[in-house]
Amino acid sequence: MKAATGTHQRQFYRIARGSALESAAVLDALQALGLATREEVAPLEELLSRIVAMLTKMSAR
Repeated sequence: MKAATGTHQRQFYRIARGSALESAAVLDALQALGLATREEVAPLEELLSRIVAMLTKMSAR
């Protein structure tokens, strides 16, 4: 039963990683549309980058 739980957790982390990557795409779109500046988006991109890295490692376990 424990292996199934681990598999379920890894899948959850992969889905969360995909959502974080989609969020980064939204930030790119906001800039392209002129709705946000680079200065406004940069700290959010940095945070998302850290989150993606964390989720990537967690889903590999």
